[in-house]
Amino acid sequence: MKKKYKYIVFAVGLLILKSNYSCHDSEPKLSGIWSSVGYGKQMIITDSTITLYDTFSGGCALFAEIPPKDFNNISEILNLTHNSLKLKVGLTVYEFTRTNSEIPPCSKQLIKNDPLSNFDALWNTFNENYSSFDVRNINWGKIKERYRPMLSVESSDVKLYSVLSQMISELNDGHVFLDAPDSIKNDPAVKDDNRIGDLRKMVISQIDSTYIDKVNNYNKGNLIWGTIDKNIGYIQINNFEDLANYNISDSLSEDEFWEEYWKAAENSKSYTQDVLVSFDKQMSSIMEHLKSTEFCIIDVRFNNGGFDQAGLIVLSYFTNQRILAYTKKAKNGTDFTQKQAIYIDPKPINYSNPIYILTSHQTASASETFVLGSLNLPKVKRIGSSTAGVFSNVLDKRLPNGWHYGLSNEIYESPDHKNYEMVGIKPDYIIDYEKSGFLFYKQLNNEIETGDVAIEKAVFFGKNQ
Repeated sequence: MKKKYKYIVFAVGLLILKSNYSCHDSEPKLSGIWSSVGYGKQMIITDSTITLYDTFSGGCALFAEIPPKDFNNISEILNLTHNSLKLKVGLTVYEFTRTNSEIPPCSKQLIKNDPLSNFDALWNTFNENYSSFDVRNINWGKIKERYRPMLSVESSDVKLYSVLSQMISELNDGHVFLDAPDSIKNDPAVKDDNRIGDLRKMVISQIDSTYIDKVNNYNKGNLIWGTIDKNIGYIQINNFEDLANYNISDSLSEDEFWEEYWKAAENSKSYTQDVLVSFDKQMSSIMEHLKSTEFCIIDVRFNNGGFDQAGLIVLSYFTNQRILAYTKKAKNGTDFTQKQAIYIDPKPINYSNPIYILTSHQTASASETFVLGSLNLPKVKRIGSSTAGVFSNVLDKRLPNGWHYGLSNEIYESPDHKNYEMVGIKPDYIIDYEKSGFLFYKQLNNEIETGDVAIEKAVFFGKNQ
């Protein structure tokens, strides 16, 4: 269940449709066939099942069959008419139109499962939904010409996985992935991931023990806070997802803790809501503790993402008025959907002293949208390297053979209409951090004995503002 990227909880949100709206003969009914505006989805709603399909030029692939259940904490119906439906899941508003009964539903347009059909399904889905071919300087048509001839209807699953993986790797996008059964895929990066993980933990521990007067720790270090030199606030957020409070003993080992955590999460009716409610409560306690400090450092150098809403919660403690964080729009064929404006709403406790946000090339996804939202806040300076440049939610898809894949289909823009996809957000004070995760943590590990440059700079700037 644990996810490393910002996944769209699209399918989960649909579970509430049947149970959350009372239909009378004179009122619009949810039963029928609905097609999304952008996102490449179709859902067929009956009394007993919600069936969700991925749509693309040439046909459809089954995504999921969902029994109607009550998921009011995840989704909200904003509007329903005879021909249109507007549904909010998390921060995203999805629009649907009712499909004309004369058009065959996806249940009658499923494409066959062979290597070439699977290739075409993936290529067409990216062609119609991927949002950043231009900024990444990719000619997707040329890519098809190069890779499709590598396959035939007789190609093995291993060959198909290899070709598709190589093709999408050309996008160099951290939010693009392809998953397949372990028996098919070859994952040589696992060993390196473990090596990076161990080095990351060591670096974080060294920084915290060196600088924080008394280390406060939540969910095994996903959230760490305290003071530096008694009067400087320090908040280190290492994950914007694994932040729910399931009352698990902190005395458990890390493996035991997370085993219990994900067991509880699997049984939750709304994991997203668990995370956001728990995190907001923690942030309220933290800000009450740090509200009198001279200035505050927020460290997201080690944060690879999670839920965008969690980043907005943090920002809501640093403004006393409602402000625009960013806008987002989704690819829709040759065009885009209408922009959605995402706002930061202030909390009763708000911190008005200067803020220094520490970033690295590992600052990605939801931690990047957090940095994006900070651009419109007063008294904020950013220190470190440019962020990773991967902002979009991951649009979840399935191939006809059942393999799971994802792509970036949205464009996030700052309040002044800038798109930082691929290039990342440049800090006010630049530190030349390594782009490779492993080399970045080695770099910090080597420099910690003489001082963490980013923290030292934040302290210097804060005391000499």
